[in-house]
Amino acid sequence: MAFLNTAHLPDGDDQLADERAGPWLERWLAEAGAPAPGELTPPPELRTLREGLRQLAAVNCGGEADAAVVGDAEAVLRGAPLLVDLAAGREPRLTTAPATSGGLAIAVAATAYLAVRARGEWPRLKVCGSPDCRWAFVDTTRNRSRRWCDMAGCGNRAKNRAWRGRQTLVTGKLV
Repeated sequence: MAFLNTAHLPDGDDQLADERAGPWLERWLAEAGAPAPGELTPPPELRTLREGLRQLAAVNCGGEADAAVVGDAEAVLRGAPLLVDLAAGREPRLTTAPATSGGLAIAVAATAYLAVRARGEWPRLKVCGSPDCRWAFVDTTRNRSRRWCDMAGCGNRAKNRAWRGRQTLVTGKLV
């Protein structure tokens, strides 16, 4: 989920596109148990993969995935030289040969996606229903009905917009 949330739409902040990308990418790879080799510069394909996975997560909350964006993400995975690492003492994971920071980051993102799918947790990973937010979150509700990343922010704004729309329809003017 940290990978999907590297872009914050309301303020245009993209951690994979500015000077903070290197340190963030290094921490993220280290947390995944894949120390980064050499200079860390995220390839543009990493952002393409992130947006494709975000589109797939939008389907989990009733949205439709943009087929072109998902297709671009699939092309990134098809073009990456991914190998299965079966090192003893830990779960198998994807890696690349030769190990480059860009290819390794794609492999770590693909491994995380496959692990979430294998554990059956993917349907609970959603993106905020607010079109100007799209923050990824895990829906922990029993009936899997959560639609917003934060009820106090995005959910409150959406419910207020809906209420104002209903009031306008009833009275013909905004109250």
